[in-house]
Amino acid sequence: MAARFARLLLVPDLILSSPAKRAKKTALYMAKGTGYPVASISFDEGLYLGSMACHLRLLQKGFAKDDTLFLVGHNYTITELARYLCGVQIGDMPTCGVVAVEYAGQGGFSAEHGCGKLLFVDFPKNTSVAG
Repeated sequence: MAARFARLLLVPDLILSSPAKRAKKTALYMAKGTGYPVASISFDEGLYLGSMACHLRLLQKGFAKDDTLFLVGHNYTITELARYLCGVQIGDMPTCGVVAVEYAGQGGFSAEHGCGKLLFVDFPKNTSVAG
């Protein structure tokens, strides 16, 4: 997945990850694959089985200073978060699944339902993506 991001020139300003073992590993791969400094990965306990409200607070805080944020967390909350932010129904996210959401409005990120624009959903076994 990180190689796909690198080809699209998607480099995060911030990687925010759950401290769980598999999430840490995913965050590390994403950092290395996109050129993000591994030592700058931020880990937050709230992403490990945290509530939707907790995830929204972390996003609000992250987007207050950064434009491109990679959030590495866990299902079911990540799927529900994507549905909430975009106001669209998407399938359950598979392992290492990615949802890209854009906030192009004047105010940037909004924690309100449906304010984000779904750019794409991708996952390792997605054969419709060149890569």
